[in-house]
Amino acid sequence: MKIMGHRGARNEAPENTLNGFQLALDLKLPSVELDIHLSSDHELMVIHDTSVDRTCEGTGLVSEMTSIELRKLDAGAGTQIPFLKEVCDLLLPKNIEIQIEIKDGKTLNPLHKYLSELSSTERELLTVISFNHLWLKSFKESNSFIKTAALLYGRPLNAPEIAKAAKANGLSFNIEFIDEEIRFQTKKAGLSLTGWNANNELDFKKMETLGLDYLGTDTPTQAIEWARKA
Repeated sequence: MKIMGHRGARNEAPENTLNGFQLALDLKLPSVELDIHLSSDHELMVIHDTSVDRTCEGTGLVSEMTSIELRKLDAGAGTQIPFLKEVCDLLLPKNIEIQIEIKDGKTLNPLHKYLSELSSTERELLTVISFNHLWLKSFKESNSFIKTAALLYGRPLNAPEIAKAAKANGLSFNIEFIDEEIRFQTKKAGLSLTGWNANNELDFKKMETLGLDYLGTDTPTQAIEWARKA
């Protein structure tokens, strides 16, 4: 099971910032998750919310601000909102896998353009994820070379059918809905299984026992310690 830093290392460094991703790199995490939105000048920016209000010293919608305006904001501890390219340039040369969450359909075409410029080795390290399975299906149809995973919050009767409909390579669930049956179904269907987010040892150990492929956490330093106790 690969420990995945959620939004970098959300509870240990400002989320979705180079500080957090550098911490993930320093901890030798095998994977991280991040979120993207599009600036008004069509740059892919790594930020979770549609607005900057919660995570930055500023206010406004990401889509209504230029990348220059966004970069002037303090995203925590003096760091900036990063470009997706910055994060990929930091992590991909170190073979860190990245799960990129699509949160706005307007990012589909710019993301396609950026990923198509990467090497096949770099693309192999990427997985595009989304709760919007229509976007995910559309993205996969244009980018068959990129792995995708359908995000779910809930407990479907037949999870693999959801992945199949979205043409996805995997499924990603909130950990409260993951059980032995879900794990059996995904393995049988040849799908990857990601859980999010295990922030205490009890949850971490439960997911570890089930044998997930990826397990997100906001506390990667502690997660590494829990894994060492196995």
